[in-house]
Amino acid sequence: MLFDAGFRVEVDESDGRLSGRVRAAATRKIPLIVVVGRREVESRSVTVRYRSGAEQSMTLDEFVSTTRQLVDCKSLEWAGHVTKD
Repeated sequence: MLFDAGFRVEVDESDGRLSGRVRAAATRKIPLIVVVGRREVESRSVTVRYRSGAEQSMTLDEFVSTTRQLVDCKSLEWAGHVTKD
């Protein structure tokens, strides 16, 4: 679904622990890390970790819509690059 929506997607199916895979993605400065496990598949939801460290759970449709808006406006604030004063 994410490929079809036009997003660049990389799947980490390595044997490492989830926390290690998330840490590796954060080290590579991946702007959005999406965790999808068995529960998320059953409920069609995702847990998103932003580069800023904030986490949010949402439905898959909400994620696609929200991310499309963020990409289209090219905002750096949501990714943790810029902070409001």
